Amino acid sequence: MRFLFVACVGFSARRVVNLGLTGVVIAAVSLRAAPVDVRVNPEVRHQTIEGFGASIMGWVESVRPLYYDDAFVDYVANTLGQSIFRLQMWGGVSPTEISDWRDISYKDFVWEGEGLRGRVNIDFARKLSVANPEVRIIGSVWSGPAWMKQNNSRVGTRSGYELDPQRDYDHDNRLREDRYRHFAKWVVEWARAMEAQGTPFYAISLQNELLFTQWYESTLYSPEEYARVVKVTGEMFESEGVRKPLFYGPEDMSMATYEDPVRHRPYVDALMAPDVARYFDVFATHGYSDGVRGDGRQTPVGYARAIERFGRPYWITEGGTGPHEWPLALTEGVAVGLHVALTRADVSLVCGWQVTGSVGQSTEHNFMDGDTPTPKTYAAMHYWRHIRPGAVRVEATESPAEGLHVSAFVHDRRGEQVVVLLNTGNVDRQVRIDGMGEAGAEWRAYQTTEDRQHAEVDNLEIDDGGRAMMTLPALSLTTVVARTERGKAK
Repeated sequence: MRFLFVACVGFSARRVVNLGLTGVVIAAVSLRAAPVDVRVNPEVRHQTIEGFGASIMGWVESVRPLYYDDAFVDYVANTLGQSIFRLQMWGGVSPTEISDWRDISYKDFVWEGEGLRGRVNIDFARKLSVANPEVRIIGSVWSGPAWMKQNNSRVGTRSGYELDPQRDYDHDNRLREDRYRHFAKWVVEWARAMEAQGTPFYAISLQNELLFTQWYESTLYSPEEYARVVKVTGEMFESEGVRKPLFYGPEDMSMATYEDPVRHRPYVDALMAPDVARYFDVFATHGYSDGVRGDGRQTPVGYARAIERFGRPYWITEGGTGPHEWPLALTEGVAVGLHVALTRADVSLVCGWQVTGSVGQSTEHNFMDGDTPTPKTYAAMHYWRHIRPGAVRVEATESPAEGLHVSAFVHDRRGEQVVVLLNTGNVDRQVRIDGMGEAGAEWRAYQTTEDRQHAEVDNLEIDDGGRAMMTLPALSLTTVVARTERGKAK
């Protein structure tokens, strides 16, 4: 294994950084300025964090060996801190038509099918769970088995949009009218399979990106069709006596909010019908082309405000997560993206696309380059590793100074308080954190800069009033953790 730091691109000390957060940040503050006060109020609580994570490229042969490498799995589950694994519920595990839905059983699933897509997914889920039992498994369906669909195929012919009046193809890339119960039973059997191997689903999406037909695995659903499949599948879990995971969806893009009366509102209204809503648990979107900046309608912020009236949690279950180079991973990518999603959209689960990709092909879609961490990996680590499932976001001074952005979390069971500070400006900042920790707490701080990668630093000072003081270098990401006696024992 090689866990090496990838060299960063050069960066001008006078660069102007525009985050879409507080406007333009320019180096204009004296290093001798008074400390910036950050106030944490653990009594004012917001969303409970479910976790952070990604999917895998199980169908890419060059990457597949990593998912069986114990050192890689341990790094992902414990050092990086992945706590959510989004698994593809692959339709290829059931290649043979079964006429009576009652006869569908996970014991007949063909895990060794093309590309080992079924096998690699469930094996990686098991290995992650062994490495860290805190890991939660969520599943998404791209397509059911081909024989359940009108086109008798798991794939469409090419990319297309459900509402495009010019689209004259793939109308049959849908679940057959007489196969809804087959599909529902098949999903229940997936859940049974995961329970049987000791990696139960925490949540399930019944369709990935349901408005798009694609040359790869995909299925179209109208609002009425989607509501029907949610209801029928929920009823199937009940009748089969199997614990129902949370149902999340509709996994459309964050830009499609409830305020859009054509694209998104019909799906939400169909899901909120009384006979369907009892089975539907979590709104979830994908963050492509949006989801990073905090301004404008096409962000998780706009989506969250649009659906908050329905009283359901909000997850981001897929999306590009920005560049790998420093400081872009801080100012334009995963760090600022997570900050905005958590603090301004109350998102409780964030899952990027791929945990890794082929060596030498680091893109916005993966967090690592093969088995090599990049600056983006370390930026994600500041959140993934320290904000664990069950933590609650609490009130904090979110933007105490220009270019400085703060989020804070409390994990009662673990006895931990966590503050994440992004200094996206071009000057150092001295900060004073008040309201965090307690007598006897153990304090630690971790920092990423151009030449430091999630390294523990020792410039944290605690004054007589229990306030933490430290200096944040320009263009840096810092996580401060205070552990009580209960937390120290873990």
